[in-house]
Amino acid sequence: MKPLAVKNWIDKDLTFGQASRKRAKDIISRMLDLAMLWELTPTIERNPMQLVKVKGATKRQKPLTILRMEQFVALVRELSSPVDLIVFLIGNLGLRVSEALAFKWSDIDEAESTITVQRVFIPVLLPSLMQLCMRLITLLLLHQYKQSLSRILFYRIYGFAFVLL
Repeated sequence: MKPLAVKNWIDKDLTFGQASRKRAKDIISRMLDLAMLWELTPTIERNPMQLVKVKGATKRQKPLTILRMEQFVALVRELSSPVDLIVFLIGNLGLRVSEALAFKWSDIDEAESTITVQRVFIPVLLPSLMQLCMRLITLLLLHQYKQSLSRILFYRIYGFAFVLL
């Protein structure tokens, strides 16, 4: 596989965004690494895909918006249940959306005031696999929310069912 041919293919033939082009290059690079590991191709010092650079793939497309505490509280108050609780959890615990949507009630240890991140809603991603301490207000909000439901944490958000046992 020739790096220049891959670069030309990525730059000219792929009609995807920069992040997708970077993923395509990374997949090819990983395949070459595995081919060398399994001795399907001769082992070389440097993977030729390291020579291929995808312009703009690591640049942020939009400026990052950082909310002040008052703005965050105002945002959460404007949202309806259960989206307000999801955003509250994400903002307070630093979670990814896919981690928050995959929570089960069994992940919450009320006695220790902790929540364990051990799965993600989107199977392509890997969970952070960590245990987080929750503030009392977070625990109280979750407990209050749980009282209004049976076995379901987040259910029927924009047509998707998040049924958590």
